[in-house]
Amino acid sequence: DPAIEAETEIDPEGRLVRLQQSDWRVNISRYQLSSGQAMPRTLTASDPETRVRMVIDHWFIYER
Repeated sequence: DPAIEAETEIDPEGRLVRLQQSDWRVNISRYQLSSGQAMPRTLTASDPETRVRMVIDHWFIYER
């Protein structure tokens, strides 16, 4: 819910590494370059009852 305030942590390169909102916490532990842009490679989302880990192999970025 975008109306709920969130806490964030940004690394020295200006990339999001942690976001906490309500009971959910998202950690981005690795980034990769895709079309010259830093995109998340590995992230974990968790709340007290659930933990999901995603590894993104490839980003498709479409130009309009």
